[in-house]
Amino acid sequence: MEFSKLTNVPLDSIDSADTRYLVTTDADTGDKRPDLTDSIRQMSLLAPPLLVESDGRFIIVSGFRRIAACRSLEYDTIDAFVKKSVITKADELDFECVKAAIADNSLQRSLNLIEMSRAFCMIDSFVSDIKALSHIAGILGLPVGYGIIKKIKKIASMPLLIQDAILTGNISLPVAILLESYQEIAKIAFIRLFISIKFSLNKQREILTLVKEIGRRESIDETEILLRGKVQQITETLDLDANKKGQKIREYLKQRRYPALQKAQKIYEDNVNRLNLADNVRLSPPAHFEGNVFALNLSFQDPEQLKACFLDLFFYLVCGNGNFRKKSVCAAFARTSEYSVFFNKLIG
Repeated sequence: MEFSKLTNVPLDSIDSADTRYLVTTDADTGDKRPDLTDSIRQMSLLAPPLLVESDGRFIIVSGFRRIAACRSLEYDTIDAFVKKSVITKADELDFECVKAAIADNSLQRSLNLIEMSRAFCMIDSFVSDIKALSHIAGILGLPVGYGIIKKIKKIASMPLLIQDAILTGNISLPVAILLESYQEIAKIAFIRLFISIKFSLNKQREILTLVKEIGRRESIDETEILLRGKVQQITETLDLDANKKGQKIREYLKQRRYPALQKAQKIYEDNVNRLNLADNVRLSPPAHFEGNVFALNLSFQDPEQLKACFLDLFFYLVCGNGNFRKKSVCAAFARTSEYSVFFNKLIG
């Protein structure tokens, strides 16, 4: 890498503001790593930083956190590996320094998505195509799949709010990519919603899709749906926990997007509730209520439970109108030998 032997460098000659080679995410973006100050105080600086010298100043290639810790300990100088600069323009990158900066991080620990994105973008300025980028990435301990490289690269150009949400786990990479198609205000509204209510990945995708489709169907902006109506009211309701808020928001968006389907669902649920089915009997409607074939599922552990299930169904079919006289007739039949014969034949 053409870095020299250890050189004693004055701390005040190191430009910490120049972050062109920075890979590590800052602590205040949610990336929780232990403070190095106590370690360096006790053990001194065991891993010297990598620096590149340019016009009498030193640019950090790797070791931003180590140098910050040394500053807080009021060191005057530190030992570092130094490389002579070959660049002539401000903010220009040296490929050897780029590889050193990435390797010093990726070969010691797993990089988060933000750090990978920064690394891919730095390498990308020196390669001609995705194949070459993948090759260098593999050498430096980064993912090599073309598809994942293209997705991760996008993160570095995303708004900091989205990057922070990825870093803190409030949204995933697939959701972040979906958010790119929304207006800036809508992105912020979605992020705030997903931070306040911890939806799963599939539910976040569902909400993004529902809001976009409602906007198209009603010819309104997504922010109108998120910030000036029922969604905002539910979010601000103090006597609901996050799970209940999330459930109500999803129900409201589905009802608004599919009013006819939701009406059919409500009628179906009311009818099923009137049947008062046992817990081990489940009735399922046709998908999207398209068709007239229903499914009946019985759960049982032994023949006696199955017998009880059939008896309940017999009540529903024969006495479904609530006629208690008919129910007493059904109960009497269940005690007869004919029912036992019928049941025994049924279960073999």
